[in-house]
Amino acid sequence: MNRQDKKNLTRTKITTVFINLVHQKGFTNTTISDITQQAGLSRGTFYVYFLDKYDLLEKVENNLLKHIETLSTITISKTVSWLDNPSGDILSTPSSPYFSLINIFNYLGNNRFFFQTLLSENGDKQFIYKMNCS
Repeated sequence: MNRQDKKNLTRTKITTVFINLVHQKGFTNTTISDITQQAGLSRGTFYVYFLDKYDLLEKVENNLLKHIETLSTITISKTVSWLDNPSGDILSTPSSPYFSLINIFNYLGNNRFFFQTLLSENGDKQFIYKMNCS
């Protein structure tokens, strides 16, 4: 495993542990010590990747929203192209907007625990507003 893969694995581990702890304890009650203990990492390792738990929360939320925005842009582009030059059945043609929408729903489904946690009472009360502004 190369260095970048290790960094990505560590970042993913921290993020996953963080979301699980927020789900269980709430954001306010989750500490850096909780995160590092559960992840089996030192505090120093945590601080290599994130400034504090607020930075971690912001990066998690921004990453989720960035992916949705990217997928939405692709969907809009494909829809416009499809409407300009419809070819084949919308449900069976890979270039149709239908498949782009499926990608968005798959992304939401694959990350539903993150969204559920962030939108819950234990999560970030501002996340719903961030979603509306994106």
